Amino acid sequence: MKRPDLSKHVILCTLSLLAMACSTAQSRPVTSPSNESEAGSTIKIAVVPFGLATGTSTPPYDVAEIIRTDLETRSDLTTIAVADLPARPTRLREVDFETWRSAEAKYLVVGLVAGVHDGGHEVEFWLIDPRKETTLVGYMIPSAPDALAVTAHQIADLILEKLDRRDAADTPRVARAPSATDEKGSPTPYVSSPVE
Repeated sequence: MKRPDLSKHVILCTLSLLAMACSTAQSRPVTSPSNESEAGSTIKIAVVPFGLATGTSTPPYDVAEIIRTDLETRSDLTTIAVADLPARPTRLREVDFETWRSAEAKYLVVGLVAGVHDGGHEVEFWLIDPRKETTLVGYMIPSAPDALAVTAHQIADLILEKLDRRDAADTPRVARAPSATDEKGSPTPYVSSPVE
């Protein structure tokens, strides 16, 4: 009597197990040395509505709201409702660390939108650890006239990267200025400048 060839069944079972392992790994948040102690717990972050520089008209997008939505949907962070914020600073120098130390937020994001001569914007933001009274990251990012939403997504990427809170399945967005091109006509990436 001839024995059945089981090699096809073994290969199919192995591939099925690999597929299940990959899908399980992608559904869990990334745990790294910087967030290992926080795994399983809720990390709260306050994203204060961004201020407007003098002479800047209301922008077409709410930058802070886009950032809040990205942080909630693309990581394990929980944002604090705007109505529950103890204060609304828009610049680093306006942050009262005492007020924010007693708040439930572990991290704080403040920022400012300024209109520029070409119809675009410059967006300044700071990611702050209020308990340690330190700035974790701060940038001024130029935004083309039609790219403010893209800039807000880029800011969320920078925050998630700094906090190492990106989900395993999440991929960063590459922000490009639609109106900015190099000498060959190819889009050029935004240039951001650190802000102290």
